Amino acid sequence: MNKTFLTVFALIGIFLCGAVVGGVVAVRYVRTTAVPRRAAEWQLSSQQWMRIADRLKLTDEQREKIRAIITAYMRDQQTTRKAMQAATEKAHADITAVLTPEQSADYEKIRGRLRDSEKGWQRWYHDQRARYNDTPPAFSGTQQPPPPPRQPPPPPPR
Repeated sequence: MNKTFLTVFALIGIFLCGAVVGGVVAVRYVRTTAVPRRAAEWQLSSQQWMRIADRLKLTDEQREKIRAIITAYMRDQQTTRKAMQAATEKAHADITAVLTPEQSADYEKIRGRLRDSEKGWQRWYHDQRARYNDTPPAFSGTQQPPPPPRQPPPPPPR
């Protein structure tokens, strides 16, 4: 019994050590390889960009120049997006400071509903792009696009 307990304990320890090491390696891999190239590669690997590049019959040199342009654009866009998020959060904080506690609670509920509807819209947008084979950049590469959403059942006859 004591030997069995030690064996099970050792196996659990080995499993946990492997999980920790695997997590560290995965985080380092993502930070060093995937994240810096992600924006340009996702943009350039989308089916829409590939169709345009093929239709224009771009040379390899032109593709590289355009890749550099898009990479710079994506960096600028990301900087602008972060600045807008900071300004929006500051505006919400300023608005909340003016409201009474009851109004502030209602305001947060309204903001939550708006965030939920925005997430729903984003899901619908990705579903539509996947349905019509215009795969969003987040699903490009080796990942498979999500399956098309199920159609709602037809209404019952009257």
